[in-house]
Amino acid sequence: MIERMQNVTVVCLGKDREDTVRRLQELGTLHIVNLTARTAEATTDTQRLVERYDAAIARLGTRQAQEGTSPVATPAAEVLASYEATAQRIAEAHERIAAGRRSLARLAPWGSFALADILRLNDAGYRIALGSASLDQLPELPPEAVYQEISRAGNTVYFAVVAPASLPLDLREIPLPEQTDASAIEADIHAAEAAIAEGESHLDQLVAAIPTLTAARLQASNELAFRRAADGMGQDEQLAWLQGYIPDRAVGNLLAAAQASGWAVRHTPASSDDPNVPTYIDYDRFGIFRIAKPVFDFIGIAPAYNESDVSICLLLFLTLFFGMIVGDAGYGTIFLATSLFFRSRVADPRKRVPLNLFVLLSSAALLWGALNGTWFAIPKENLPAIMRGFSWFDGELGQKHIQWLCFLIAALHLSFGRAWKAWEKRDLAALGHVGWGLFVWGNFFTAVELVVFKGSFPLVLGGALYGVGLLLILVFGVRWREVGDVLNLPFTFIGSFVDVLSYIRLFAVGLSSLYIAQSFNQMGGMVFELSPWLFPGTAVVILFGHLLNIALGFMGVLVHGIRLNTLEFSNHMELTWSGKRYHPLRNAESN
Repeated sequence: MIERMQNVTVVCLGKDREDTVRRLQELGTLHIVNLTARTAEATTDTQRLVERYDAAIARLGTRQAQEGTSPVATPAAEVLASYEATAQRIAEAHERIAAGRRSLARLAPWGSFALADILRLNDAGYRIALGSASLDQLPELPPEAVYQEISRAGNTVYFAVVAPASLPLDLREIPLPEQTDASAIEADIHAAEAAIAEGESHLDQLVAAIPTLTAARLQASNELAFRRAADGMGQDEQLAWLQGYIPDRAVGNLLAAAQASGWAVRHTPASSDDPNVPTYIDYDRFGIFRIAKPVFDFIGIAPAYNESDVSICLLLFLTLFFGMIVGDAGYGTIFLATSLFFRSRVADPRKRVPLNLFVLLSSAALLWGALNGTWFAIPKENLPAIMRGFSWFDGELGQKHIQWLCFLIAALHLSFGRAWKAWEKRDLAALGHVGWGLFVWGNFFTAVELVVFKGSFPLVLGGALYGVGLLLILVFGVRWREVGDVLNLPFTFIGSFVDVLSYIRLFAVGLSSLYIAQSFNQMGGMVFELSPWLFPGTAVVILFGHLLNIALGFMGVLVHGIRLNTLEFSNHMELTWSGKRYHPLRNAESN
């Protein structure tokens, strides 16, 4: 359920501005809006510090700690400085290597030579000019100039010309390389490589300091939130104020803090039409249904404040969709065992939430696969009788049964959305949603008639569903004064039918997953038939195929399972998913 919010303004004396923000941050319930554009230097510095910690943690987090390394007691600031100095040395060493290799590439046609020899020639009144030309376009030189070929690369000749310094030469000179001693360049490259190895080893040692850096980053993040709020407060000569939103049930704590701190507080119920109101869903109040939160966090969406919380509905149907799309009891068993194993290793209830979600999804895949007898796409005749599932799913008729079930799920899902919307409105407009719900069930019978069982359309029942539904829609479900609604009406009817048809994707994606797994099983069998000694190759082919199939299954859930909830169902629920997340000013806690 979406928490009701209060529109709040907190006013304090200007001199108490920072103390007020500190106290509000401790309360952790005020979602602040309308901050001013002022940004103090302290805020910018804190932002940079957070970014520096983020960079260090991200880079060190990809590394393996050295064996025997214990947590460090060094202050975070020193660890950060050590990391940045080491990272800088490594970057500079990479630049030295790149520059050295470029110098070697430029020097390659000329070989290694001593720059001192060239300087002595210059002192004697001579100069050396380097050049290159194709074999058929060699330069014509005056008699006083001495031509010396240095090397060739295909049709290109690299040469040097020694001539009196005052003698003009008609050729395009190549500048002398900045470094001419190849051995010195190579030695510098080796030294840079050694510096990189030393630096990388030091970074491995710093991996043990990640908890220290994380704690410091958390503290800096809290300070950044404080600074932004303090700098962004509205103020005049004597007063300062903050505006935001707070859940109804947190108003009492705010008023108590205001009385103790001498603030003035104005609060009114947030308007459902206010576009700034954040959406706050307290998942902890739903017990087991808090596992829906990772789904919304992953998708990154939230219903608007004036819309409905469909998290429970989304969770239940997504679980069903996951089971049908993955559709293999073998995969479900592996997923379930893996999630239970990691869940047993995690004590923090907050970290267990996504694992609990995966336990539920894995159980759905296991159950659906067991019902239709799918275990790693092994032919049913090769399975024990207890693992063959129900005959209702077997053969071509079984596929039609699954298609029929997909359309039934569509009708239940979409009509449930319409019924929910009608219950919320409970006025004449609700009858329009009832009409759309009846129309959806008419579409169900039509889809079954067209795709699954020819001649199955119930004329009386189907005609009544379409007739009554159409009447209710036209009378109560259309805003006839809105030209857009009227012009869009034919497409809305078509879209309603297409929405029901789109649930056939559950069957199509699940069937394609089965065929992919069967194909790789057969390819592995073909390898084994060539020779039993090729069993390792058989195992590799089958393992690769199933891993690929699992990856495609997860992609299918993301693309199709989530889409059916956030598009087709949401259209019938009239959800826009335009909500703003509730982000109160609070001290972040370490996970």
